[in-house]
Amino acid sequence: MRPLRQRSVPRAIPAIVLAACLLVALLGALAGAPAADARKAAKARVSRFDVDGDGIRNGRDRDVDGDRKRNVVDPDVDGDGRPNDYDHDIDADGVQNAFDADSDASGDPLRASAATAQAPPGFVGLVSDDAFWGTDADPSRGRTMAAIAGTGARVLRQSFYWSLLEPQPGRYDFSLYDGYMAAAASANLSVLPILYDPPAFRSSRPATLTRPRKS
Repeated sequence: MRPLRQRSVPRAIPAIVLAACLLVALLGALAGAPAADARKAAKARVSRFDVDGDGIRNGRDRDVDGDRKRNVVDPDVDGDGRPNDYDHDIDADGVQNAFDADSDASGDPLRASAATAQAPPGFVGLVSDDAFWGTDADPSRGRTMAAIAGTGARVLRQSFYWSLLEPQPGRYDFSLYDGYMAAAASANLSVLPILYDPPAFRSSRPATLTRPRKS
């Protein structure tokens, strides 16, 4: 009996298999290149003023950070990790909330997370004991008043004690306030007087307050 002879594998088959593997790898690389390019392009689109890279600038994007939450219900509109209440630029449009009419890019300024309106000139005011009494370094109050005006404030709120202004019925004494009013006027500051402590003859229930003493 003759022994069976195994058929020999043609030498060309391993080479064909290797070539096929190389071809598959090459096709895979070519197919992955567009995806990689797309990812790079998407990453390039993401910028400071387009957080989610959707091509819509933050100030006009109703979902700034792309988390599928509308800005009006998103506690962190721009996704920077700072809650809206502690973020000075909620929608990351480069405009501070205080100056941004639509601070959360909701499209509805009246319902914005930090709704703002342009304050009229002279809206901001303050109270200053140094401005009223003067200081050892600035007894005339001139420098103090100028410093206050330099902050943008235009109004000074000051208590006026009626019992000192009218110590007797029909007799008025404004000497305590004359210098203060003159210094405020020189600095182009208005005064909002708050009247306290009516004299007993002007009130049925006179209050007991600590009154400033004349110098």
